[in-house]
Amino acid sequence: MSLLPDVNPITTGRAVRAVGLVGAVTLALSACAGETTQPGPAESPAEENAPTTAETPAEETSPEPSDESPAAESPTEESPPAESGGGTTELGEGESAELAHFTVTMHAAESQPDGLWEAWDIEVCYTSEHPGQNEDGTTRVSTDPWSVLARDGEGTEDYEWYPIGDFEQNSEKSPAFTETQLAVGDCTRGWLTADHGNPDLQFAGLRYAPADFDEEVTWSY
Repeated sequence: MSLLPDVNPITTGRAVRAVGLVGAVTLALSACAGETTQPGPAESPAEENAPTTAETPAEETSPEPSDESPAAESPTEESPPAESGGGTTELGEGESAELAHFTVTMHAAESQPDGLWEAWDIEVCYTSEHPGQNEDGTTRVSTDPWSVLARDGEGTEDYEWYPIGDFEQNSEKSPAFTETQLAVGDCTRGWLTADHGNPDLQFAGLRYAPADFDEEVTWSY
């Protein structure tokens, strides 16, 4: 008598096949479960083409003109004669004035060392005809239009104009400026002198003022 239960061979064979089938299915499922699908790289969203802003070139700023322009260097030249249209022309020693019919110049002024006389080197040129000229086209030139600015240095007197004819002429300066007749284009030059004998007398200017013309020239020194 056997302790084991009776086993039906048919039932036992079916059971074994069923178990084997279940195992095969289990193994197949496990294999499928082992095949893990790796996710592919995430697609990056298409980069939007940002509009490129073109850089505007900076406007070139033109340099503003400077208020201080470099001074042009002028060549050293003698001053041209001053033109007078009437009235008074004020000049310095060595300068000339162009008048309507004459050009007049005071080239130099000198004082005697002891202060007893004064002298002026002057020149007059006849440059154009005027209605009062002589019939032959000449004109008279003299010492009449000339006067000097002077005062007595001992007192408090102001300077006054004195006709050159009020003074004695000094012969130490030559040639003397004397009366003459000039044709257009001619000049005369010489010394005016004032021999006064007063060492306190002070001189400060010379004047040319012809009576027939509304013109006056003064030289200060």
